[in-house]
Amino acid sequence: EKFGEITDCVIMTDPVTKRPRGFGFVTFKDPGVVTQVMAMKPHILDKKTVDPKPATQKGGQGASGGMGNGQGSRVKKVFVGGIPNNATEEEIRQYFGQYGTITEMELKYDKATQRMRGFGFVGFDNE
Repeated sequence: EKFGEITDCVIMTDPVTKRPRGFGFVTFKDPGVVTQVMAMKPHILDKKTVDPKPATQKGGQGASGGMGNGQGSRVKKVFVGGIPNNATEEEIRQYFGQYGTITEMELKYDKATQRMRGFGFVGFDNE
């Protein structure tokens, strides 16, 4: 927590072998910390250089947990891991809809098998 309070940290694992896939996500309480993290390279973890990148919306912008919606306001985008392979988009919408108005949902699928990879992102209209 050298850069500030961390509110979430997820390491992506292979759903079959349970071994780390080599990447993960860190969420800071203060989204502005991302700029500091990017400016203070290199980052060494367990004697290996890691390459942090700000999470961004595909085709969009945003590096601090918020992303533009074309109306000048910010929305909150959250990473969701551990989604069961048999979960439907509608089930995920119903569950996360209780926390606010969902503006987007981006579930990740395996390109070869078209099966859900067990994670994705849900965007809300407010923080």
